[in-house]
Amino acid sequence: LHEKQIDVGLLYLPLDDPDLNTQTVLLEPLLAVLPIDHAQAEHSQVALRTLAHESFILPIRYATVPGLFSHIMEACRQAEFTPKVVEQAWLMQTIISLVGANMGVALVPASVRNLHRVGVIYKPLQDVSTAVAMGILWRREETRPVLQRFLQVVNEVAILQKASE
Repeated sequence: LHEKQIDVGLLYLPLDDPDLNTQTVLLEPLLAVLPIDHAQAEHSQVALRTLAHESFILPIRYATVPGLFSHIMEACRQAEFTPKVVEQAWLMQTIISLVGANMGVALVPASVRNLHRVGVIYKPLQDVSTAVAMGILWRREETRPVLQRFLQVVNEVAILQKASE
């Protein structure tokens, strides 16, 4: 965005950048991703505290964009532990694949459950109040009509999504 190679981006908020506008388009809960043979896999929900001694695979933390990493750390803080991080990955597909390879467990936004992988199971968390915000961002000075129309469509879709829930 800063280099004007793209006009709009999507990322997990928060983002504090005075040159960019942000808007939340989706709020979703975190889910636990477990190896299919994990002791908690048979339960309909998982208490995050029961995973306190597990190895965790986390998204990469960027200094200027704490986003998803900060949400996961906050959820673990609420559950009164600091996760033992064994791996960090940039892509959700990689995180899910590492869980499937029995390298650890992960916390991911609920929409990630659409990534079907052999060897993993997604479970709702029963003791976490942290919601993850997916946001759209664009340059503050950008006023082109195509961007304004795109933002309008995103808002319309977000409103329809909320109405269908």
